[in-house]
Amino acid sequence: MDDWVTISLDSIAAAKSLHADGHYRSCVSRSYFGAYAAVASALEGVIQYPDGREGPGHAALPSLIKSNLTGVSSGARQSIKQDIGLLYKARLEADYSPSASCDEEMARIALRAACAVQRELGLPKWTRKT
Repeated sequence: MDDWVTISLDSIAAAKSLHADGHYRSCVSRSYFGAYAAVASALEGVIQYPDGREGPGHAALPSLIKSNLTGVSSGARQSIKQDIGLLYKARLEADYSPSASCDEEMARIALRAACAVQRELGLPKWTRKT
């Protein structure tokens, strides 16, 4: 059974592959989910998730980061909150707005933000399972 850390690492690895293959919209989506999973991992055991859910609600994430990520500095919390906001907005545009531009640069920005969230939360780098 996977956990949020594994899901985060896998999602970012997938985002990197998607970016390399020119699938920029999907890269943005996976980047967001990689960062979301990293935050969900950090919140696990700190907050109680809504009934029937194994993770926090997407809309609640910024306030949960601000109030409950006590294991990181206030500066790191602010950076994580900012990156999650950018990623969530980009993910909504990538997934639900066909007319919105989602190019290589946007995908690169999303990947950088997701990797920054992982770093701030102390997640290990992805290592391929053999």
